Amino acid sequence: MNDNRHIKNVDGREDRPAMGGLTDDLFSAWIPRVSKIAGKYAVSDLPFEDIVAEGNLGLTEALMAGVTEEKEIRASIENQIERFIAEMRSERDADDRLTAQVVLLSETIDRWNSEHGEKPTVDELANELGVSQDKILDILKLTGEVPEDEK
Repeated sequence: MNDNRHIKNVDGREDRPAMGGLTDDLFSAWIPRVSKIAGKYAVSDLPFEDIVAEGNLGLTEALMAGVTEEKEIRASIENQIERFIAEMRSERDADDRLTAQVVLLSETIDRWNSEHGEKPTVDELANELGVSQDKILDILKLTGEVPEDEK
């Protein structure tokens, strides 16, 4: 087997070694370790398979960069997993904030309707909640309740 294979860029230049030889052996040796490392990061709200996949990505990146030191390979795996978990949690937090805004807006509309006998305008909602009319419209668009005069 030729251990000096290279990946060719679009322009035909050789860039970095393709996986082969020693790299293939390291990859095979590390696969079970990636699952073990991923197990330390297992969280109930993320599928374990996704965490392992991210660990495999970190392993691949390290090996493709020519890393052979155990500490550096492990760090690449752990860093990739940690970035993935942080990104997923950030997305979930953003979703939770958006859900909270929709609920608050809905409750405000219901309360206003109960107190005034009519639905509030976008301007009235913006004043009531202390946010911009654009923010109110953005949230209303998500719920499909954009007032007729704003469509």
